[in-house]
Amino acid sequence: MHGLPDNTNPPKWADTLLELCCADRFLEEIQGDLHEWFHKTVERKSLRKAKLLYALNVLRSLKTFRLRSLQSFILFIIDRTMLQNYFKVAIRNVFNHKFFSLINLTGLTFGIASCLFIYFYVKNELSYDSFHQHKDNIYRVVQTNPKTGTKWRSAPTPLGPALHNEFPGIVMASMGEDPVFVELQGSKFYEPNFYWTDSTFFDVFSFPLKSGNPSKALAEPNCIVLTEKIAKKYFKDENPMGKVINVKIYDGDKILPMKITGIAEDPPPNSHIQFDILGSMISGLELYKQFENHWGFNWLKSYVLLESKNDVERIKSQIPDMIDKYLGEGFSEQKGLYFQPLKEVYLHSKDINNKDIKGSIEYVYIFSIVGIFILAIASINFVNLSTARLTVRGKEVGVRKTVGALKSDLIKQFLSESFLLALTSILLALILVVLLWPFFIELIEKEIALEILFSWENLTALLIILFITGILSGTYPAFILSAFKPINALKRATSLSKRGNTNLMRRLLVIFQFGISIFLIVGSLVIYSQLNYMIKSDLGFEKDQLISVPVEDRGLQKRIDILKDEMGKVQGVEKITASGESLPSFMNNTWSFSWDEASEEAKLGIDVVAVDSDYFETIGVKLKEGRNFNKSFHTDSARSFILNNAAVKRIGWASALEKEIQVGGRKRKVIGVVEDFHHFSLKHNVRSTAYFIAPPGNRVSNDNLIIKVSSNDMVKTIEGLSDVWDRFSTEQVFDFKFVDDAYDQTYKADQRFFMIFGFFSVIGILIACVGLFGMVVHMTEQRSREVSIRKVLGASFHSIVVLLSKEFTRLIAFAFLIAGPLAYISTDRWLQQYPHRIDVTIWIVLLAGLLAFLISWITIGFNTIKAAIANPVRYLRNE
Repeated sequence: MHGLPDNTNPPKWADTLLELCCADRFLEEIQGDLHEWFHKTVERKSLRKAKLLYALNVLRSLKTFRLRSLQSFILFIIDRTMLQNYFKVAIRNVFNHKFFSLINLTGLTFGIASCLFIYFYVKNELSYDSFHQHKDNIYRVVQTNPKTGTKWRSAPTPLGPALHNEFPGIVMASMGEDPVFVELQGSKFYEPNFYWTDSTFFDVFSFPLKSGNPSKALAEPNCIVLTEKIAKKYFKDENPMGKVINVKIYDGDKILPMKITGIAEDPPPNSHIQFDILGSMISGLELYKQFENHWGFNWLKSYVLLESKNDVERIKSQIPDMIDKYLGEGFSEQKGLYFQPLKEVYLHSKDINNKDIKGSIEYVYIFSIVGIFILAIASINFVNLSTARLTVRGKEVGVRKTVGALKSDLIKQFLSESFLLALTSILLALILVVLLWPFFIELIEKEIALEILFSWENLTALLIILFITGILSGTYPAFILSAFKPINALKRATSLSKRGNTNLMRRLLVIFQFGISIFLIVGSLVIYSQLNYMIKSDLGFEKDQLISVPVEDRGLQKRIDILKDEMGKVQGVEKITASGESLPSFMNNTWSFSWDEASEEAKLGIDVVAVDSDYFETIGVKLKEGRNFNKSFHTDSARSFILNNAAVKRIGWASALEKEIQVGGRKRKVIGVVEDFHHFSLKHNVRSTAYFIAPPGNRVSNDNLIIKVSSNDMVKTIEGLSDVWDRFSTEQVFDFKFVDDAYDQTYKADQRFFMIFGFFSVIGILIACVGLFGMVVHMTEQRSREVSIRKVLGASFHSIVVLLSKEFTRLIAFAFLIAGPLAYISTDRWLQQYPHRIDVTIWIVLLAGLLAFLISWITIGFNTIKAAIANPVRYLRNE
C-alpha cells in the first residue's frame, strides 16, 4: 500500500465496507490492488473522481464467493469492540449449538414481543386523560345514594350554581348531550356528539383550539366550536370561522342559527370525553329553562377544577349541609356528591351508572400479570436449557480453569452469552412487533401509533427488559458452571448431569412454568364460559327478530303514534310498539320512589320507562298479575303504573295490584306486574322499574319504535319501513339496529378481553411447550445409550416411552396440584363482579389439567417415540 497524504487516501467508508464484507482470505490481496490502482488514478485524474471510481471498484469486487459467512461477519463486528474475547466465544457457542440457541431465541423473542404488546396496551389504558394540564386537580362530580351506595355520573342543572354559591373558588364545566341536525347549503348532517358546555370548558380541559379564543369561544349565546374533523366535513379546506350554520335541536324542537367561534383539535383517542360539536351552555339553559330549578332531572356531566387537592376534603365535609340547604332538611341522607379524580374516571367507573367510554383497572392488573408470566416462562426456558446442558459446557469450563481462567472470567463469559441472546431476541422481537402491529391494533380496537415503539421512554424500557432478562436468564447457569472444580468438570459427562441441586432447580422451574400454563388455561376456560353464558342466557324477553328505531326529532315524536300505525301496515311487520327507552338501554330516567310514610323519608330511586299498550306483547314479556294498559281506559294514561317484579320485591308486598305508589312526586295506581327482564345486559341486575304512558312532548315520552318482523323477506320489510319513514321525516335519516345484535355489542369489551387474554395465554403456553421440547430433546440425547442397552436387553416400545416421559409427567402433575387450587380461587374471585355468573366447578379445573397434560404429552411424544424406535446399534457403536 502506498503511503499517501491523509487528504489523498481512499475514502474510509469504502475501505470499512470492504473489510466488513470481504472474507479474510481475499481481503489483503484485493485491498492492496485497489489501493495501488487508486494511487495511480490520483496521479492521472482528479482526487474526487479517483475516490468515486475507488468506491465503485469496491462494490464490483464484492462477489458472492468473496463475502464473509454470517458467523464470520458477526465475529468481525464483535472483534472491533472492547468485549472481543467474551463475545467471540459466545458467538461460537451459539453457532455450535444451533438447535438449542434457536429454542432460546424463539422463546425469548416471542416472550419479549408479547410483553411489548401487553406493555403498550397497559400504557395506553393508563394514559387516559393524562394530557390535560390540570389533570391532578380536575374531578368529576358523581351523585351518590349514601344508603344504597348507588352512583351515577349525571347531574341536575341547579347543581352548578349551588356549588358556585357555596364554594366561590371552584371552576366548573358541565356538558349536556343533545343530538342535533346541522343544515348547511342544502345538505343535512345528523350529529349525535353535540354537547352544550360552559364557557370555562377550555379553562378546565386542555383541548387545544386551532382557531378562536378559548376563554371567549363559548361565552356568548348561539356560539359553537367544531372539531377539525367536523370542520373539514362541512367546509373542506375553507376557513369556517365566523360563519353561521342552522342547528336543529331535537329535544328542544327548535332551529338555532349558531356562529362558529372556534375550531378545536380532535379529542385524542385516550380521552374519555369525546365530542364533535360544542355549543354555548347559555343557549342550552335558555332552551331548557324548565330544568333550571329541577333537582330531579339529571342530564349534565359536571367537572370541577380545584386549586389544590386539599380542597376536596374541605368541600366533601360541607356537601351534606349544601344538600340539606337546597333540597330540604334530611335530604343528605339519600343524596350525596363524590368528587372522582379525573385520572380514575376511565379505569375506576364500573360501579357508576353511565354510558361513557370506560375501561377496567382489573384488566390492566390481569394483563400486567400475564405479561410477567410470559416473560418468566421465556426466561425459565433459557435457565432450564442452560443448566440441562451442563454436560456439554462442563468440559469447556474445566479446560478454561485448568489454563488459568478465574471464576469471575467465567461468570462474565456466561453472562455475555445470556446478554447476547437477550439482545438478539429484543431485536427480533422489535421486528415481530412491527410486522404484527396491524393485527395487534385490530385485536385491542385502540388507536395507538407505531411511532410509540421507538420513543425514548420505550427504548429505556427495552434496555431494562434486556438487563433483567440477561441477569435472570444468565445468573444461575453462570454461577453453577463457574463453580465446577476442574477435576470434576473434566470427568465423564454423566457426573455433571447428576448434580442434585441443579436437577432440583430445573424441576422446580418446570413445575413453575407449567403451573403458570395451567393457570392461564383455567383463566381462559372460565372467561370463555362466563362470556358464553351471558350471551346465550335468557334476557326475559324475545329479542330475536326485533328492530329498534330511534326517533330523535321532537316534532316527529309528537306524531309517533301515526308513524307507528303506518309502519305497522308494512308487509313483514308482525307487531310494533313505541317506548321511551331503546333495547338495550342504560335506563336514562330515574325518579324518586315511595309507597308509604316510611318510604317517603327515604325516597328511593326507580327507573321509569314510557311505553304504549303494545309494548309487552311486542317484546314477549308476560304479565305476572293484573292487566296491561288499555287504550280505551283514559285513566291508564294519566294515573296508572305497571311495575316489574323487582320493584314489588323491593317494596315487600305480597301483591301490588290496586296499590298506590308515588313516583316523581305524583301518585299512580298499580294495575299490573310484569316478569323481570334485562333492559341492558346480564352484567347488571334487573333494577326496579315502573312503566307508564306519557303524553307526547314529555322529556321521557316515547322516542323509540320497536318492531317485531318476520324472517321471510327481511330486506323488503326494511325497505318498506324506510319508505314510510321518509314520508314522515325529511331531516332524520332512517336508522335501525337489530336488538339481538345490539345486546351482543354490550359484551364487546368482555369479548375483547377474552380475545386478548386468550391470545397471550396461547403464546405463553406455546413458549412453555417450546422449552419443554428442548428439554426432552436434550434428555433423549443424554439417555440414548441407556435406551439402546434397554432395547438390546428386550425392553418394549411402551416401556421406553414411559421411561422417557414419566419424569416430565410427574412434574406437570405437581404443577397441576399447586396451580389448580390457586386458579380456582382466583377465577372465582374474578367472577364476583358479575351478578349473573357461572360457578367455577372442579370439572373446569380438571379439564384445564387434562389439556395441560395433552399439550405436554404431544410435545414430549415426538422425541420419546423417535428415541424408542431408533436403531440401538447407532448409539452403542458411538460409545
